[in-house]
Amino acid sequence: MNFSNAYNAEQEEFAKEVRAWLEENVPQDLVKPRSILKMSREQWEKRRDLCRKLGEKGWLYPSYSREYGGGGLGGDEAAVLQQEMAEQELSLPPLYDSGKLAAPTLLAMATDEQKKRLLPPILKGEAITWQLFTEPEAGTDEANQQTNALRSIKETIISSLTAARYLSAGFTPPPINSCC
Repeated sequence: MNFSNAYNAEQEEFAKEVRAWLEENVPQDLVKPRSILKMSREQWEKRRDLCRKLGEKGWLYPSYSREYGGGGLGGDEAAVLQQEMAEQELSLPPLYDSGKLAAPTLLAMATDEQKKRLLPPILKGEAITWQLFTEPEAGTDEANQQTNALRSIKETIISSLTAARYLSAGFTPPPINSCC
């Protein structure tokens, strides 16, 4: 087993493709803040555009199935992509997004129709997902959350006004002033 960080010939060829693509698509004036949660709206929009371009290429969520909008890449290629992004001081995705939490949950629990409808916008960078742990009486104290779900044969009923409101807003863009 080879534990070196050096690419083999095939990986190096893919790395060259990734480097060329990044050179062409990453804005030269993209600021690399310490926290991607603290950036201007303009910088957020640049990263958002980069997400969409990565999504078109299948590289935003590279190891997810092409069927749902991912890149269908194997582990070696996904690792090379991550490494080359890191060399540019970028991550996947290059802005805050909870798609890494939402996509596996949808793959495990959603119906085929839901997967086909919900996964492509996330994996292609057309939608941004957020995680939310809050309730009026609990704030962010997860141990004090009062949301309950009752599952029957046909449906799951969530008994929380807060959860219903935020779940239904999950595929909307943030307000103009939300990231500044």
